[in-house]
Amino acid sequence: MEGLRSTKDAIWFCLMKEGQSDFPKCVNAAMAVARIKAAVATPTVTFQNVAPGTYAVTAMHDESGTGDGEFNVAGLPKSGVGLSNVPTLGMMNLPTFEKGRFTVPETKTLSIKANHLF
Repeated sequence: MEGLRSTKDAIWFCLMKEGQSDFPKCVNAAMAVARIKAAVATPTVTFQNVAPGTYAVTAMHDESGTGDGEFNVAGLPKSGVGLSNVPTLGMMNLPTFEKGRFTVPETKTLSIKANHLF
C-alpha cells in the first residue's frame, strides 16, 4: 500500500468474497484479514490458499489503533483507505465491490493506494 500520510499503528487488508453484505467494511466480515505495521517500508500482504472465485481487497490505515478505524459522522473513514484495482477514491468515486473485483485462480499482484477522503 502506498500513499500513507503517516506510519502510525497498522494497516488492515481484507479479502472480501463477492456477495458479502458488509463491503467495504472488512475487519469483522472478511474471508481473510491481514494486519501489518504501517511503519513497514512497503506494506505488503499475501493471502494464501484462496479458493477460486471473485474477490476484492480493501485496505484501511488504522492510525488510531482502534482495530476498526475511525469514521466521521457521515460514515466516511478518517484515515487512508484503498481498494484493489482502484487508484483513486473520493466523494465522487466511493469504493464498490464491482470496482475492486478480480478473479482467482490466477496469481494476482495488486497495488493499492491510500486515499484520504477528506
